[in-house]
Amino acid sequence: MKNNLLQQLPCSGAALALGLMLTATPTEVLSAGYDFGDDYERRCMADAYLLKPGNSLPQNQLNCTANDVEITNVVPVGISECTPGQLVSFDADVTIRTNANERYDTTFYLPLTSQSPKVVQGGAENCSLILPKPGDSGEIADVQLDGDECGDISKAGGLDEYVLVNERINMLCVDNDDDGRADFTYCAAWDNINRNNCTVDDSNFSSGQIPNTKSKCNCDTFNIDLFIRPNPPSIVKTLVSDNNVPEPGGKFDYTVSFTNPSSTASLFIASMTDEISVVPVGSAPADYSVDLLSSPVSSPTQTDPDGAYLVANTCNTHATEIMAGASLSCSFSVYIKDIDLNDTNKTEVYRDTVKIGLQDKNEEPVGDGSTCPIWVSSQSGDNCSAPIDVTITNVKPSVSIVKEGNVSSVTEPGGQVTYTITVTNTSAYFDSPVTISSFTDTLYDLSSGTGTCSTGAVLGVGEQAICTYTESIVGNFGDASILNTASVTIADNESDTASGSESHSVAVLNVPSSISLLKEANPTSVPETGDDPSVKRSIEYTFTITVDSNGVDTVSFSSLLDDKFGELVNECLIGGVTPLANYVANPGDVLSCQISRNLQGNAGGSHTNEATVKGTDADGQAVMDVATATVNFTDVLPTVDVAFAPRVVVVLQVKNTSIEDVTFQGLTLFGQNVLNADVVDDGFTFRNIGGTYNEVFYPACQLNQSITYAGSASDTYLCAFVIDFTAGLDDVDVVNFNANAGNAVQVTVEDEQGNSANGDIDIQLVTQE
Repeated sequence: MKNNLLQQLPCSGAALALGLMLTATPTEVLSAGYDFGDDYERRCMADAYLLKPGNSLPQNQLNCTANDVEITNVVPVGISECTPGQLVSFDADVTIRTNANERYDTTFYLPLTSQSPKVVQGGAENCSLILPKPGDSGEIADVQLDGDECGDISKAGGLDEYVLVNERINMLCVDNDDDGRADFTYCAAWDNINRNNCTVDDSNFSSGQIPNTKSKCNCDTFNIDLFIRPNPPSIVKTLVSDNNVPEPGGKFDYTVSFTNPSSTASLFIASMTDEISVVPVGSAPADYSVDLLSSPVSSPTQTDPDGAYLVANTCNTHATEIMAGASLSCSFSVYIKDIDLNDTNKTEVYRDTVKIGLQDKNEEPVGDGSTCPIWVSSQSGDNCSAPIDVTITNVKPSVSIVKEGNVSSVTEPGGQVTYTITVTNTSAYFDSPVTISSFTDTLYDLSSGTGTCSTGAVLGVGEQAICTYTESIVGNFGDASILNTASVTIADNESDTASGSESHSVAVLNVPSSISLLKEANPTSVPETGDDPSVKRSIEYTFTITVDSNGVDTVSFSSLLDDKFGELVNECLIGGVTPLANYVANPGDVLSCQISRNLQGNAGGSHTNEATVKGTDADGQAVMDVATATVNFTDVLPTVDVAFAPRVVVVLQVKNTSIEDVTFQGLTLFGQNVLNADVVDDGFTFRNIGGTYNEVFYPACQLNQSITYAGSASDTYLCAFVIDFTAGLDDVDVVNFNANAGNAVQVTVEDEQGNSANGDIDIQLVTQE
């Protein structure tokens, strides 16, 4: 499986930045954790968390705040350095610690990209795992508590940590704090509950433990003892002389420079050459290689063979150690001699690049040779400048190329285009016939040959080679036009070459998106609310949005505006959960939400409101629709409640039956004086105001009213009071009183000596409405 490691790297982040991977020498000491080999890619912690039904992450990441379990130290074994931006695999002694009494199924996620394992990465396999075996280290804190396949940890035995010996680590080599050591980044997950539920089944990348909740996890970064191999510098080669000399050749002057990008480590120059090849270049090695660490020689003479000669050089006097942040700059001159033109019409193009072999302090190569052209022999540690072309010229052959497409546009997401290429030999007769030596397209592989444009086709003066090829165009509206360039290179009978190219662009046209809105009220008819402002009718509105299935783009929504209720885009919850403003719909999706409102209105009236939904599709095209709903108000018949409130006039007759005059001194009702104040009882009120009985008016009862002796003309005193009953009274017990109860009507009189006499009246009043 080691051979397939590169094919397993995830297609994102730094994992694609470099094509190499540093792998530590395997150790024979058994790890105390599971060894997943090179098949170490897993979903990261947030993605694994989402695999459990019912889990969700509205903020797109876990908010790890617990620190129950942590890695406190990582000691690499058998490896001393790594290259920034590359994945590195090595064995290490890993110290695991717990801050709780015991935790189950400890699992550690290591990022293989720059993203944290606690961030949702869409199911990408961007993390590796450290998954301890239960009790396999033999240390006290390393325990088997819940009977499953995943390791537990406990400090009940007196120790709160243990060491995984020679644990396989797969991680991204980074040095974000720029201290010259690799950053070890991880996120820890565990189980707080004793349960047999953790497996090592890696068939679906779900082995290990996920956080119990969004916060039950711990993430940290610390430095480990891995020297950060310096990044390779950019080699800059500049031509400071004319790039064109006549045969048999001449001197070309160059400067070469680079700056050590590391702020902590030196670079060491192991080799420096100028690699030169005749264009069109072949495969490696280059035609000429000039050692720039050697001394210059004299310019070639007529008797010297064709070749490249180092005729001036300051690069060989430069120090081979380039300190951190320091620069190298030197100059050299190469004399290229080429008399093998055979004819006066021949032109030779020489392409050259400076190749510098670099090492770090450990004599490890810096750079992977990827900056070197394919025509340069390169290995690890080689770094090349951009190639520079110089020429020894004469008259070149010429060629024209015309590229046409049968269409200039397709509708998204794409279609087929047939290209027609016409290659014409425009060379003079002395360069003819010519042979097509290469035929390429910037987007399509034409190496197998297409029609008469195939490599090897021979064209006479003015002759044409015409070929076609049909390709599928894929794109979205709003993308740049699909531009591709066809290129042809010809060689004449003297092996001089000429090239031509032409481009053709195909626009991707939009497939319009559309949406429809349905607004429904439930119910559609309600009783009127009348004149009482507190009476309202509750209506549930259902909004249904349908995205046209004939479209090809997703649709996002910006507004659901109701002319009566205002903006509802955040109140409209799709599925009862997601606000419409946050929802991205696919073609054919049907979205629905319910919103309730209270309405008021009179009989015969109606309430009509109009809603407008707006959004944009993935191409930025605006979409909208309008819908209305009407609620009618029905008549409610009037009602009335009638109450009866009677008044009873009570005439009081007080007759003096004594031999002397007396005065009227008191009138009490239920023990309360009613001469000077109303008596209010439950359901009725007594008022001493007089009244008319049998068409005779009797005045209110007066204090100190004189009543003369018995048998006199004024021995009888008549006065009246009234009883007002409360309207709507229907409780008989409330107004049922009886003088015999001892608290009804009592009259008090006094004689001249201050003696008093009382009189009670037997009376009963009962009313019921």
